[in-house]
Amino acid sequence: MTMEIYTDVVGYENKYKISNYGNIISFAENKKEGKPMKNSMDDKGYYYINLYKDDKQNAHAVSRLVGFAFVENPENKPEIDHINRIRHDNYELNLRWATRAEQMENRDVRDTNKAGVSGVIWCPRANKWRVNFVKNKVQWSLGHYDNVEEAIKVRRKAEQGEIKLTKRVKASNHPGIGFDKERNKWTCYKKIDGKRKYIGRFNTEKEAIDAYNKN
Repeated sequence: MTMEIYTDVVGYENKYKISNYGNIISFAENKKEGKPMKNSMDDKGYYYINLYKDDKQNAHAVSRLVGFAFVENPENKPEIDHINRIRHDNYELNLRWATRAEQMENRDVRDTNKAGVSGVIWCPRANKWRVNFVKNKVQWSLGHYDNVEEAIKVRRKAEQGEIKLTKRVKASNHPGIGFDKERNKWTCYKKIDGKRKYIGRFNTEKEAIDAYNKN
């Protein structure tokens, strides 16, 4: 286990210190030894802490405090991502600065995903395991496989950059627009009066988007 290291909380120098594991010590009452503080957990499973400055209480996500103190951010990315997707694990090596798109790429595996691995999905029509991979907001197809172990292995190689991405999945960034591979058509759905309404199928993405905007 890596040694626990403490440094000043950014913006609260000489008042609070934080470790590379997310533990925080207050020096407000005892300037020499400090007093360990207890993190609280929100309803989403993230730890936060209340810190005081200029007689005002401020709530902070512990992961961001660790990020500011220990994780480099040369590209000035706005969000902190938990690499292993465990929201309360605020160890510095489990955190990275990320964009919202990168956060989405590392989202939790859905409950309906029987493989237990993001991007590995059972395809009933092909009777095989389908592997997809998202990079820089683009979805790529990595093929279909007879057994789940082989599919997961391919997915892991893609995550490590060991596979050349060549086959792009047809997908739209516009809400409500999808692609029906079986019919080779773009589909359009829109939420109207709280209900998801089917608008139609179209030959091009632009036609589908135009139909979405008209309804």
